[in-house]
Amino acid sequence: MALYIGGARVEATAAEIDVLDGLDRGSIIHGNASSATTVLGQGTAGQVLTSDGTDIAWATNTIGKEALQLVHAQEGNQDRQTDSNSYVDIAGNTPSITTHVANSDILILAYSGMANGSDGSATQYNLKRAISGGATTNEIWAGTRGICESRHGWGNHFWMYLDSLSESAGTTITYTIRMRVTSGSGGWGYWGYSNGMQSLTLIEIAP
Repeated sequence: MALYIGGARVEATAAEIDVLDGLDRGSIIHGNASSATTVLGQGTAGQVLTSDGTDIAWATNTIGKEALQLVHAQEGNQDRQTDSNSYVDIAGNTPSITTHVANSDILILAYSGMANGSDGSATQYNLKRAISGGATTNEIWAGTRGICESRHGWGNHFWMYLDSLSESAGTTITYTIRMRVTSGSGGWGYWGYSNGMQSLTLIEIAP
């Protein structure tokens, strides 16, 4: 028996019409290589829909990583300084970020007027990471990144660091700028020099 709708004959087979019955959430109806109606399942989390110019399929996203969230902390009219030869915390910009997914990375962007206030002195900067319910790392990198070194040198500086973590989703992480002065005598290091703006931005990057 033929099926007619509005006077038009329905050419679909019973199997094709049955595809519409109880279709799973997230499934896609499409035409296959035989021009028959069929279903493409949901794929897995994080996959993207691709096409080879003829057929469609789910595939792993190889284009790039996704930024999931951004937290920005900014402070102005503050001249933070120290004459300590050991790293000390810089008050003010201590933003926290709570991860949306497990094993994500945190991209950290720092900007400030930096300076050292003595001939022959060197000001060095680092980051402290405090994980809620976990470890605190006072210097997350080794060496001498973030240096301002000259005779009474100063200027606006921007630097970034990618912190690769292995934490579960819902983990809160707090970052704090640290600073110290090395070399010379009587030297001072500055963050937010001359009461300028200083900022710390955290961006969660999907694994």
